[in-house]
Amino acid sequence: MLGDCRAGETVLGDGRTGETVLDDCRAGETVLGDGRTDVEGVQEAIHRLLWFTYRRAFPPIASEAGPTTDKGWGCMYRCVQMVAGNTLLRVLGRGPWMSPEDQKKNQGCESRLVRLFLDCVPPYQPCSPEGPFTSLPDLDSLTGMLSIHELATTARQRERRVDEWVGPNSAAHALRKLCSRFPRQCPRDIPRLVVHVAMDNTLVITEAILSSLDEHSKWRPLLLCIPLRLGLSEMNPIYVPALKASLKVPQSMGIIGGRPNHALYFVGHFRDHLLFLDPHLTQPCTDDETTFHCDSPGALPFAQLDPSLALCFCCLSEEELRSVGRALQSVILDSESKPLVHVVETPPPESSWLPPQEERTGEGSAVSSLDAFDFVEGAESEGTSHSDQLADDDEFVIIE
Repeated sequence: MLGDCRAGETVLGDGRTGETVLDDCRAGETVLGDGRTDVEGVQEAIHRLLWFTYRRAFPPIASEAGPTTDKGWGCMYRCVQMVAGNTLLRVLGRGPWMSPEDQKKNQGCESRLVRLFLDCVPPYQPCSPEGPFTSLPDLDSLTGMLSIHELATTARQRERRVDEWVGPNSAAHALRKLCSRFPRQCPRDIPRLVVHVAMDNTLVITEAILSSLDEHSKWRPLLLCIPLRLGLSEMNPIYVPALKASLKVPQSMGIIGGRPNHALYFVGHFRDHLLFLDPHLTQPCTDDETTFHCDSPGALPFAQLDPSLALCFCCLSEEELRSVGRALQSVILDSESKPLVHVVETPPPESSWLPPQEERTGEGSAVSSLDAFDFVEGAESEGTSHSDQLADDDEFVIIE
């Protein structure tokens, strides 16, 4: 994403906005996916990212009496929409990963992607993922596939209402389940994205590879989400260098997390501040493309970050996945902080899967809580990966 946006010696106050932060950037020290190094380039790249926010006056969710706005509870869903939408842009080489000239020539591509997330349409009717097809499904059949309606109803469990706030783990799992419904053949410019959620702060390479292979053993674009908990009620500062390093990994798609009662999508960092896109603007439900772009980011000190978050990476090949694994092992482990993620080739034996109890509950450990109820509906089938079997962490997430 935007990586490291360094500034001069000016000390920022917590009230500084992202736009002011960018004014302090030194040319040549900003890391961008499209190679731009100037302040204007940072702002332009941010504007070209997809931005999803609260909406109002959309069709009711789940029932005729269901909510018609996600204001106050849907911010984490909007954050995973931003991760998914911008990952799709990256897969297609669009957005910040495209030159301004090519961007003008390919505006229709972004319009087609945005339709996946629209809330202002009748309830989405899933396509059959099975083939063979006599023709490709049209775009209308996928409109709203990743809408707030689909995310909220997919994440709903037991007695939970659709309008309850969820943490990054549940939101990532809901996105994973929705993306598994992509038909085997998709319309033009709609990549068949797969989401893999690495649980227990452990990335198992072989499991992620198996998730990414289609029925013909061909690689599908992979969005890798790694939920973590970096402290108890507050962020443990020992992990900050590693978080900064994770944002510099070439495949980084940012971080979903935030602060208490406030989910945010982090796309880069500037000294001791994270740069973010904020979903907390309530807009009318519309397909107006201008409402899906933000002119400047916000800025949040690392010290105010809630410890419950998820790292996100886009892997376009097995080699890119392994490159992420190597980066998590080398760049992050060498960044003068405790490790964020354990990377292994194959799952450890069942008896050794969990770290010691004191590691899982101590303030100095990077863990995802495993003690809440299971996210996956129904009985598990043979061959289900650890990421599908492990429990949801929402009972322990501090952000609300």
